[in-house]
Amino acid sequence: MVQTTFHHGKSIVEIDFDGCVPGTYAPRIAQAQARITSCPRGSVLALTRFASSRFDAGTVLEMERFASAVMPYLKANALVGITGMKRVVFNGIKPLYRVPVELFDDDGAAREWLAAR
Repeated sequence: MVQTTFHHGKSIVEIDFDGCVPGTYAPRIAQAQARITSCPRGSVLALTRFASSRFDAGTVLEMERFASAVMPYLKANALVGITGMKRVVFNGIKPLYRVPVELFDDDGAAREWLAAR
């Protein structure tokens, strides 16, 4: 699910990959990419959730393409639920980010960080 929320007056695009398994990311990626690329460049504060999700090599490629496509539109990205192997995947795509990106354990801390941007 992709939705726009507000925190301390700041618009945040929330992308929820919670529960995704390999082969199920594409619809959410497409929805998120459409939402983000409809915004002005350099303006999007994104909160991306990965709790209870699983990756494979194909997923990593999908996420790399997604990150490259949306990068010009992002101002900052907060990632929630990046643990274990997901942290390894994140470290692989982190170099693609040319904006501030941080890992968080919960949505509240992520929203606070984004609202300060």
